[in-house]
Amino acid sequence: MKKMINIAPSGELPVWREESEIKSLRGILRQEGGSHYELNIQPIEYIHGNDLGFIEGNIIKYATRHRAKNGAEDIRKIIHYCELLLELEYGESQEEELRESDSPEHRKGDSTAKPQFFPAGYGSYSESNN
Repeated sequence: MKKMINIAPSGELPVWREESEIKSLRGILRQEGGSHYELNIQPIEYIHGNDLGFIEGNIIKYATRHRAKNGAEDIRKIIHYCELLLELEYGESQEEELRESDSPEHRKGDSTAKPQFFPAGYGSYSESNN
């Protein structure tokens, strides 16, 4: 007797296949635990297709799933992996940046400068604005 296995994601109608058929499926079509997200392209396909490394791949994975899975926790993981990438690939560490931002030159600043994201004239008061 042939062994049959349900390959449908949890909560969906069963899709039965012979065990020997499943073992021959390409890995990209098979899901181990959980279910695939409804995406045009799975993160693993994008990561592999673009020759991304482990760290970059995790950034893509967490960015792709954060709304559907762990929310802010996944965003914090992205930030952590970005910090690792800066440190391991470019020799920059968050600790060095913290020391730089504590220097007197950095603290002095330019009190007349406005952040770049404000449009020209923003914050100017004139009688015609009433």
